[in-house]
Amino acid sequence: MDYLNYYIGEYLGSMLLTIPSCFIFMSGYYINKKQYKKNNIILKNIERIKLDVDDVKSRDNKNLKNEIKKTKEENEKYLNKIEELSLIIIDKNKKIVEYDKKIEEYYGLKIKIRDLEKKTQEGWIENPGNGVIRYKNKEGTMFYHGMGHLENKYSWWKPYMSRKFCGYTDINRKLKFPTFETNNVGEFCSNNEYCVEINKNKRVMFYYECKGHKINVD
Repeated sequence: MDYLNYYIGEYLGSMLLTIPSCFIFMSGYYINKKQYKKNNIILKNIERIKLDVDDVKSRDNKNLKNEIKKTKEENEKYLNKIEELSLIIIDKNKKIVEYDKKIEEYYGLKIKIRDLEKKTQEGWIENPGNGVIRYKNKEGTMFYHGMGHLENKYSWWKPYMSRKFCGYTDINRKLKFPTFETNNVGEFCSNNEYCVEINKNKRVMFYYECKGHKINVD
């Protein structure tokens, strides 16, 4: 009987020692499980946020690519328009050059015709034109229309203007200096030469050189 009591007492003592350990184990298991679930929730949230961020980046990249593509297309349109306008300008410049050449050819032909007519003339030119004769050479044998030393008082005077007069294409233009300006070159001076070099870039007013007139003063 004493042995049985001793055995039961030992067993109960052992149980009392085991119960706290089991309790601690179960408590730790429960706490760890709860923390595990909490960590999983946090990880899922992080993953969702990461996916949201990646989605935003993807949309932004797509929008940026679209903007770049649109900008390139617009730039291409502008470049094509610039090229088109450049071709138009080049074509117009060619036409202007051709027009200038035709003018030079016209006046060059006019000069040749006049030179041929001069070769058939005899003696002196009886009709120098309706322009004012203003200058003569040192010998007094040739008389000239146009500008000369009397004009050197003006700021616009240049030495190359000597024996030159101005012809305007506008027949209705009011002349400021009618003594050496005209709206009708042929009537103003019957022996003149178109100044090709001086008139290269001119459009409205052109220079002509009076080649001189032998006038019978007897």
